[in-house]
Amino acid sequence: MGRPLKGDLSSFSLLVVNQITSLRTSNPGWGAKTIYTELLEDPRFSKLKLPKISTIAKFLKEKGFVKKYEKHVSIPGTHIESAKHSHHIWQIDGQGATHIEGLGRVNLINTKDVFSKLYCGCLPFMSRSHNGSPSGSEYQHSLRLAFMEFGLPTKIQTDHAAVFFENKGKSPFPTRFHLWLISLGIDLIFSRKYRPTDQAIVERSHQTLEAQIIEGKTFTTISELNKHCDNRRFRLNNSIPSSSTRNLPPLSAFPDAKHSGRLYRPEIEQTIIDFDKVYRFLSLGQWYRKVNKKKTVFLGGQWYYLKQAEPESKVRAGFCYKTQKVVFRNAKEQTVETQDLKGITLSYLMGESFFNTYTTNFQLQFPFDQETRLVSTTFLESG
Repeated sequence: MGRPLKGDLSSFSLLVVNQITSLRTSNPGWGAKTIYTELLEDPRFSKLKLPKISTIAKFLKEKGFVKKYEKHVSIPGTHIESAKHSHHIWQIDGQGATHIEGLGRVNLINTKDVFSKLYCGCLPFMSRSHNGSPSGSEYQHSLRLAFMEFGLPTKIQTDHAAVFFENKGKSPFPTRFHLWLISLGIDLIFSRKYRPTDQAIVERSHQTLEAQIIEGKTFTTISELNKHCDNRRFRLNNSIPSSSTRNLPPLSAFPDAKHSGRLYRPEIEQTIIDFDKVYRFLSLGQWYRKVNKKKTVFLGGQWYYLKQAEPESKVRAGFCYKTQKVVFRNAKEQTVETQDLKGITLSYLMGESFFNTYTTNFQLQFPFDQETRLVSTTFLESG
């Protein structure tokens, strides 16, 4: 009562305390267990009382030797599950850059239905570097073509590539690709880290499609390769037996896989996108960020200036569905700032225009019902 606080090592010899400080200062990577072992084996301290490992750990934290770790928060609704019917879950993955005679290094983006084993997509892109991987716009373009052919699936499963998952922090903000899928009413599932078998269906398709399309072949243009990909994929789906589908082609084994029943056309995508789905999804998340010296934090690709926040402090950000505002709270759960959500716009979600990309031309679907006719006419007249 009334006595000043002396710290976690106040009851131990000053020699021991100074040695712990010295060991940690000269070896920033050493933790409490290592320091305790060094003290235990040092004959100078054999007759002195030594603190427990947990006590040393508390001392290091008290003196600021231990950095503050961000809380780990998972993205909502990303658990692995089994496919229950055709087009319930698609797996998508970009194959590593492969050398193709006559073209150079090419990435294939492959998409496969988990339940029916249907080959939903196989789209080639010229690799941007020797070991380059596809961009977010290229993944979007690949899926748009698959959506046109087979309709929208219920869920899509990916790995933790940066296009799909923000890998830099412990509480990742959804990527543009993720929010785009959410806006279309498609859930995104992430495979478990260090579990490549979670993506086994699409990983196996890399080998099959490479054998069917690339081996022993020469192509002079990407359009020629793209046409060949479509031809072989059609054969695999309709004519070539597969051991994974009872020695039948996928569409013979599962005729219902011809279409999901959820229509998609690129000319009406902007009318399908639902921001309410995006806002509801964001309201389920929370993100921990460090305030820099300029009182700003980086969230979802945007900078937010927090006038009332303490520099170098930690804040927790959340999205309020009712007000559609981002709410920042400090360590004491007190509201620091409330700001408008930045950057989530129609052009941001859609990314590169489907009509400006270079693959095979397609005929826009003639609208047979009045509602679609009005939507399509408005879209085409607007550019």
